[in-house]
Amino acid sequence: MSVPAKSPLYYSLKLKFVGVIVAVLLACFLVFSFYRAERAEHVERLFEENEDVLLFSEELVNTHLGAVIEDLLLISQSDSLREYIEDPTNAQMRSNFLQDLRNFSIHKKSYAQLRYLDANGMERVRVDSGGLAVMPDQLQNKSSRYYFTEGMRVESGSIYISPVDLNIENDVVQQPRVPMIRFVLPIDDAQRGRLGVIVLNFHARQLLERLRLMGNDASSNVELLNERGYWLLNPNPAMEWGFMFSEGAGLTMAQLHPQFWMQITRKDAGMFYAADSALFWRKIPIHYTNALKYKPGTEVATQYWTMALRYDGEAWRAIFKPIVSKYSILGVIPILVGIAAMLYLIMRDRYTQKLNALNQLNAKILENAQVAVISTDLQGQITSFNEFAKVTLFRS
Repeated sequence: MSVPAKSPLYYSLKLKFVGVIVAVLLACFLVFSFYRAERAEHVERLFEENEDVLLFSEELVNTHLGAVIEDLLLISQSDSLREYIEDPTNAQMRSNFLQDLRNFSIHKKSYAQLRYLDANGMERVRVDSGGLAVMPDQLQNKSSRYYFTEGMRVESGSIYISPVDLNIENDVVQQPRVPMIRFVLPIDDAQRGRLGVIVLNFHARQLLERLRLMGNDASSNVELLNERGYWLLNPNPAMEWGFMFSEGAGLTMAQLHPQFWMQITRKDAGMFYAADSALFWRKIPIHYTNALKYKPGTEVATQYWTMALRYDGEAWRAIFKPIVSKYSILGVIPILVGIAAMLYLIMRDRYTQKLNALNQLNAKILENAQVAVISTDLQGQITSFNEFAKVTLFRS
């Protein structure tokens, strides 16, 4: 059984369909290309805006910690301290230095403690917040505390800045939580060597709360991490200070958001985004705010904080919703035009087929008619005639 041959109109229609499909695909590709370009431009603009926020955050940290260092240097260069360390047994010299620390504490309300420890780690002079002088019989030996051993180890003229942590009273984290940074400056004498250290316990709460308010917009989450990836700031307070509690050992970005932490460990600043989330970050090296500022070339700490702005789920998608909506509409237009074109071609093909069938039928009727049928043009010239006309009118 033979297969009916396809008509030329069929192949013509098929070719036109292919042309329409190619045109629609090309138009959709162009729309998608414009969408990607505008989205990339939007991300770049968002990066620049967030980078400004992160740079300002770094400047804020440097300003706060730099001010503490200036206070520490001011105390270390005071006449009352020099006189006291020259004669530590002189009660009047000790009283003068104690009074200077009390005045300093009253006017500078950002310090929980101001202390002088001797080379054995014994507190010799201590003033608590608000200018409260601690009696000699209440002074403690801090030789086993890490900030003392680290402070005694740094170069002369350098400053040790401890990692930020929560203040502990009687082996329990103080409530409400009191974030603390300890600044330690060794006191040296040309003849006697290292005599001890000045220690300032800096209340970091105000600094951290100011950083918390640094978000570029309501859709981003402000986060601050230490060098180990623990949160110092997080939208969920239960995620903060995990390293201070036994149950918080796993509360790190490395554990909970490994894709972000991997990027942070690779670069000091940048952005990383996926389909449903994004992170903009900048590392703030703490050593930039200490001895480097006063003694170029000396690096006394390698710790850093990572300031981050994170967009999650719906917040990240909402940023691009206007762009997606616009290009979704633009993408539908060529598809609708293509469908309309194909429907038009189908209807036109059917009309052509019917017209051809009618023409063929008319031709057959005329050919078999028993009357003479002659067609002429406008000038009266004969253009065609049927068989009967040929036989009856044009016989030779």
